[in-house]
Amino acid sequence: MLTANANKSNEAKKHRLIELFTLWNSNTIAYFKKHDVFAEISQLSYDDEFINYLIDSGTLTPVAEKLPDFDKKVIAYDGHYLFESTYIECSCWNDGKPGWNGSDLRLHVTHWMPLPEPPKEVTG
Repeated sequence: MLTANANKSNEAKKHRLIELFTLWNSNTIAYFKKHDVFAEISQLSYDDEFINYLIDSGTLTPVAEKLPDFDKKVIAYDGHYLFESTYIECSCWNDGKPGWNGSDLRLHVTHWMPLPEPPKEVTG
């Protein structure tokens, strides 16, 4: 069981993870800064206590329990990495069956969570 301090730390990491994916998908980030964002997401992916917290708290949904809507971007987890992916209705590399879209055609997503909406642009 996690201590109150560990829960607080993991909750702060969860908020940072959401910030990072929001930043990744915004139009305001410079291309060269994406590497820094990716590196920080990767670092969180390797934090087993944090990943277990996301799973145990229900933040990450097991694909065996529920799948996201088709064509909606989500934060996916494959047992090793957190990354952005889309569950698609017809995957050409999955014999035309539903599957996950991403940069690696061998994706085996185990968990997912909704991707935060990008910030709305304010026009003045």
